[in-house]
Amino acid sequence: LISCKKESTKPYTVTKKMTKLVYVYNGGSPETQTYSYDAQGRFTQIVYDNNTESFVYNSATSFTVTTRKNSDNSITSIKECSQDATGRITKILFKNAGGTPTSSYDYTYNAEGYMVQDLYTQISGTPYTSGSEYFLTDGNMTSIKHYDNGVHVSTSEWTYDMGKLNKEQWTYGGYWPSATWFGKGSKNIGTTYKKRDTSNTLTWHTELTWQLDTDGYASSVNKSFPLLGTQGTQTYTYQ
Repeated sequence: LISCKKESTKPYTVTKKMTKLVYVYNGGSPETQTYSYDAQGRFTQIVYDNNTESFVYNSATSFTVTTRKNSDNSITSIKECSQDATGRITKILFKNAGGTPTSSYDYTYNAEGYMVQDLYTQISGTPYTSGSEYFLTDGNMTSIKHYDNGVHVSTSEWTYDMGKLNKEQWTYGGYWPSATWFGKGSKNIGTTYKKRDTSNTLTWHTELTWQLDTDGYASSVNKSFPLLGTQGTQTYTYQ
């Protein structure tokens, strides 16, 4: 998988740290994530409804994430993360509670610092790969090609509000909400996401309406899913 498009430099630096995210889907029970950081601004813990991820930094280019159940503190999985010299994650190796590798994610970036490819590999069980190839135009990720076992299976497209800068902590393709670990994010706020299979049938459609605080950071986003007739709301808290 190869990707190259013209990009432009992201015109701002994310300065606020997200401390809480709450998602409510179609009026159901809220799903909550809370984030804690060390003095260097790195994650120390992410607490979910049922489990907690704890981060230990082994060196300037590697860290380990241990996931434990909130109910009994037992380990459920371990993630070993490798980084390049700029701090971007290049590989996540997933292990089970016993330390046996089960799967991995590999990430590739272009010279401008944007993610252009990710590849998931199933290590245990039936061999399987799933990858994405990202294409950018003027600093926004506008399309994605999706592959299963190397075969192109679908294509996604994003449209943007060109009048609003994207200060969301998430970076497209990222596993965690970090503005640096997975390269540069899109320059503007995404408003529409559509995914089509290889016969051009629309299989997923999301419309996003953002509410921003006085600093231009997202305070909430309303998500509409026209194909399902449902909606969700995501709210953010910062420090």
